[in-house]
This record gives sequence, structure tokens and C-alpha cells, in this order.
Amino acid sequence: MLVLGLQATSFDKNPTLNEQSLKNFEIKVWHGVYTLKGTPKAEIDKLAKALQGAIQDPLYKQHMAELGVEIPRQANATPEGLKNTSKHKLICGLLLLNLLEYM
Repeated sequence: MLVLGLQATSFDKNPTLNEQSLKNFEIKVWHGVYTLKGTPKAEIDKLAKALQGAIQDPLYKQHMAELGVEIPRQANATPEGLKNTSKHKLICGLLLLNLLEYM
């Protein structure tokens, strides 16, 4: 929440990372909804559609904005979007760990 210059209103008494001399430091958190292996595609599609509707709710958007949370684009709020994001984040994390080994 306290990333670069961005500060969520719920943390307004805490200094940002920039204010603590951690320039250009960024933390991103992402979430996903998972089902058991073998869940019928129709059920997954129903869940995805409900999630896509929920993240468009004005009250939800307002609450997330107050927390400084970035709402995913509709294209990423799908099973395929989650799969791609998960792979990308895993690869980036592994690369970072490899780099840290050599520092």
C-alpha cells in the first residue's frame, strides 16, 4: 500500500517507502480464485463471470481505491488471465532469486 509516492488513506499516518529513502521500490500483490482440478468448465465460466461482475461494482471500486488497490482489467479477470499472470510472476520471482544468489 505504501509504494513509491502512493499512499492509501487507511495508512495516511505511515510514511511511504519513498519517504523512508527506498526510492523506486515497488510491491505488487495479486490474488486469484482457484478451483479443484476437474471442476467442470461450465462452473469455472460461471465463477469467472460472477467475479468479472463483482469487480465492476461501484462500491467495490470505491473501497479498493480507498485502499490504493489496483483493480484488474476485465481481460485479466479470467481463468486464462490468471494462468498467464501466475506464470509471469513465478518466472519473475525465480529470476529475482537467481540474481540475489550472485549479489
